[in-house]
Amino acid sequence: MNEFFKKQVIIFFLFFTAFCSQAEAVFPEDGQMSPSKLYPGQMTEVLIYSSGPGDFPDDVQVDLGEGITISSIGPDSPFGFGGTIKASIVISDTATLGYRDMTLSSLAEGETKVITNAIEIVEKSSFPITFDTKSIDVFLKTGEPFAVALSDFDGDNDLDIAAGGSGNVALFKNTGNGDFEFFTTLKAGNGDPSSIAFGDFNGDKRKDIAFLIPGDPEEIKGYLSIFYGIKKGKFNEKPKQFRPGYDSVSLATGDFNNDKVDDIVVANQGLTEVGHIKGNLAIYFGKKKQQSFLKKTIETGKYPESVVVGDFNNDGNEDIACSAYNGDSIFTLLGKGNKEFQKKESFGFGYIGAIQVQLVKGDFNNDNKLDLVESVEASGSHFFLAFFLGNGKGKFQTEFHYEYEDARLITSGDFDNDGKQDLAVNMENFSILKGNNDLTFSGPYTFGGDPITGAAGDLNGDGYLDLVTANYNKGYISILINTTMKP
Repeated sequence: MNEFFKKQVIIFFLFFTAFCSQAEAVFPEDGQMSPSKLYPGQMTEVLIYSSGPGDFPDDVQVDLGEGITISSIGPDSPFGFGGTIKASIVISDTATLGYRDMTLSSLAEGETKVITNAIEIVEKSSFPITFDTKSIDVFLKTGEPFAVALSDFDGDNDLDIAAGGSGNVALFKNTGNGDFEFFTTLKAGNGDPSSIAFGDFNGDKRKDIAFLIPGDPEEIKGYLSIFYGIKKGKFNEKPKQFRPGYDSVSLATGDFNNDKVDDIVVANQGLTEVGHIKGNLAIYFGKKKQQSFLKKTIETGKYPESVVVGDFNNDGNEDIACSAYNGDSIFTLLGKGNKEFQKKESFGFGYIGAIQVQLVKGDFNNDNKLDLVESVEASGSHFFLAFFLGNGKGKFQTEFHYEYEDARLITSGDFDNDGKQDLAVNMENFSILKGNNDLTFSGPYTFGGDPITGAAGDLNGDGYLDLVTANYNKGYISILINTTMKP
């Protein structure tokens, strides 16, 4: 079956003080269900379009769709906080959205329901709506998600979502079947979180959230922020902040000293006072029962860009691999399990001047040894996927690279449960490269969208990996529910 995923849910961010009233959409007769007009009302960059089939006459009448889910987040919602109803009508001229209440007249599951006091919008609040995008997609160009992460932060055994953008980290709870409801927004600070990860950084068995804010031009140095969990699903209102050094671009988590407390590695970029390239990895060792870290800095000499953690020499200790921006190398630090690392080793594929590199780990030739794959944008608009095969002892062999018109790695995973690692990539559209276990791939299988990053996990408990992607330039995140044919 060619189609791996159904793009089932889109959640979007809304940070504004204006309100909408009496919104209508006019759909052109082009079979694409894309409105030519959206009027009237006071709106903040609202775009509505449909990805489903249909021929809508230009008669300024509300047309019908199937499988729509309307979600509300207000405390007085008749559906419960963040509840949903199934509806046949997408938008009507009686819809009013304001600060205190909302009236929405719609045909829901065969009968008309009037919803009041469903949504309360206040300044800088988040307003999520989920629906099946076979019928319609909605997104707002306010609040640009830059990073996503998955974890069960409320302890109900379902993966939840954290998404960073516009100085905030928005949290969404999994309702148990792959549908999500807005939970809360954490104030991240000035700047967009460039990388997010979950972990237990103080050994209290609660999930904490770590994220990076890149360097401010005036302050030079970026910072690492931690929201510590105080109970299931609850976090400190203000984050603890640490200065990794220079421009902090990516992070990963692992237990590098085997004390059962998660640690953090941060890739930092910068320049010396005379303009020479300077880079380092800042490693933060978590402490039990404390909201602090022991910091260790390892100089890299080049701009570190994308960092991953894994056991690359099969000794039971977690290691670090990092790609270099504007260079041709990857370097590894093999952990000793005691806050120390073996001497840094570098390797690459010999293409000087490579930029925008992203590193992903996985076993791509089915030998039970972790490999690495790197997406590279080289000079002259050349794009590569370069593979480095691990030998299970911490060494890597440069195998070969694929050249694509445009290919940026998102993540890896076995998305069809055939025992072979696949790749999720952005090739001008979100796509899957289906692995064959011999460093060849079938596809690409394309699903649309323009993500810059993503995370994989089983969101609905069916045993298949689903995907959450951040579409930075579009202003929304996509939740892709895996619909691969089950055996």
